[in-house]
Amino acid sequence: MNERSYQPLDDYGLIGDLHGAALVSRDGSIDWACFPRFDSPSLFARLLDSSAGGHWQLAPEGSRTHSTMRYLEHTAVLETVHETGTGSVRVLDAALPPVDGRSPSVLVRVCEGLAGRVELESVLRPAFDYARDRPRLEPLGDVGLRIAGAETSLSLVSSIGQQGASARVVLEPDERSAFVLGWDDEMPRPGDAQALLDDASAWWRAWCETCAYEGPYLDAVLRSAITLRLLTHLPTGAIVAAPTTSLPEIIGGESNWDYRYTWLRDAALTLYAWYATGQRAEGDPFFDWICTRVGRPEVEESGLNVMYDVDGGSDHAEQVLDHLEGYRASSPVRIGNAACHQIQQDIYGEVLDCFASACSWGRADKLALWPHYRVLADWVTVNWREPGNGIWELRGEGSHYVYSKVMLWVALDRALRVAREKGLPGDLGRWASAAAEIRASVFEHGWSDRLGAFRQSFEVDELDASNLLIPLVGFLPSDDPRVRSNLDRTIADLGIDGLVYRFAPDGGAAEGAFTVCTFWLVNALAHAGRLDVAVDVFERMLGRSSPLGLFPEQISPGTGELLGNFPQCFTHSALLTSAVNLARAAHLGTAPASLDAPEGSAHLVPVRPDVAA
Repeated sequence: MNERSYQPLDDYGLIGDLHGAALVSRDGSIDWACFPRFDSPSLFARLLDSSAGGHWQLAPEGSRTHSTMRYLEHTAVLETVHETGTGSVRVLDAALPPVDGRSPSVLVRVCEGLAGRVELESVLRPAFDYARDRPRLEPLGDVGLRIAGAETSLSLVSSIGQQGASARVVLEPDERSAFVLGWDDEMPRPGDAQALLDDASAWWRAWCETCAYEGPYLDAVLRSAITLRLLTHLPTGAIVAAPTTSLPEIIGGESNWDYRYTWLRDAALTLYAWYATGQRAEGDPFFDWICTRVGRPEVEESGLNVMYDVDGGSDHAEQVLDHLEGYRASSPVRIGNAACHQIQQDIYGEVLDCFASACSWGRADKLALWPHYRVLADWVTVNWREPGNGIWELRGEGSHYVYSKVMLWVALDRALRVAREKGLPGDLGRWASAAAEIRASVFEHGWSDRLGAFRQSFEVDELDASNLLIPLVGFLPSDDPRVRSNLDRTIADLGIDGLVYRFAPDGGAAEGAFTVCTFWLVNALAHAGRLDVAVDVFERMLGRSSPLGLFPEQISPGTGELLGNFPQCFTHSALLTSAVNLARAAHLGTAPASLDAPEGSAHLVPVRPDVAA
């Protein structure tokens, strides 16, 4: 097969085994794979260097091929159909979920002839450790090969006995060929591959049955739920922000970050989405993971970390990989993330709100951890006047971001609520006094008469889409004139073609619109009772996804191009919340699990009485 250029992100599908993940392109190439963990060094990284990054492509020989890709309904199994001048074949790709005692990190690819006669080629070019380790390919028995790197060793077994970098097979209708790649010495046999894929499909469909949502957006809801599940680390319950690193916010730019970690902010917002759609088997372990982070001894002295790896590590030293070109020549490529050293004060609000909601939403057992959570409220009273880096993790000097201040108020409000309702100890007078001071400071320094809206920070008199969340977290009601004006100005000045920028583009090579901000707009509109507009924005946004229903961090308003790390947890959890809110407020479907949410739960709009009935 010839070398080819970078593929658009909407040509990729995500597969995973709840430990690690891979991206498979429409032309049959696994261009990114990190196993046995999401943040493991890559096995294939063609996504970040088209010539040297490494890949495994399984596709018809020749360039005259038309290919289409879809997920088998309500599964994480990809089906790609290749049509050539001589016939057609399909390829099924999946990473097997580690159930029934099966070891994780097993990738299965099954090819089946559909019509005519098609020659397929398997081209294996591994490049371990971000293409810093070129493994040896050694025969393994008479049916496979060993891929031996300096620190990683894999096995590939196949029904065609591939024992080198490439092999070919000709398929006619109903003929199959199977490939299995993994770590375990006792690999599944190629002859069992189709049955394993059938089992995986059945497992995913059974899991989808646990989703407590019905309505016109069911397919989008289930695809987002499956995507969030694919980003979940099964042993710990943690969810990574995205399975990729260094996919650029601006093509050719330097804003390329490693998202293969768990942010507390994302964690809290995803927990609401799990609970609101009835996925308690996923939400509860995730809440347990959050509680473990809060309960660490060092939190009392130094506060929470912004982000963690899936097993709770927090030192993610950032490195630049100069030897990789970067996606579409967008360098540098980074691994690790220096944001781990930032102060992002909004996380205290998200974490304490998460605690207050979860304890009243079926997890009263966690009230025993109150001594750890009250420490967070005490931290806020001491540190709320300090600057921080904000929700957007802007590097450089900190600022007094309005959304951060609002969420610091949320932290104290929820701590006061829990202490009063449950009769728990705490410095309530001090918390209440600090909460009142924070609230007054937002009104005094965070409102801009010039903008007719809340400003980004006390220092910067510009709009910021994160302030759409002010009514959704209970800081002000949605009918407050300032909230209504902020909503209108955000739509007018940050909205473009049904999308929303996080803040005003600064000219030049502008980044894309932030996908999560558009779903925040849906929720803000629904909260304000502007339901027709909310539905329109939501449905237009669903049309912006990739053909497989996946969302990136950003979308270019002009071209619709997907930008940034892909797919993104934050966006898919926001989609779930928006779908639930339209069910609660606009009769568009039902989300019965959300009706058990405590009154005033953040990010959920009030239920119209006729919906509750």
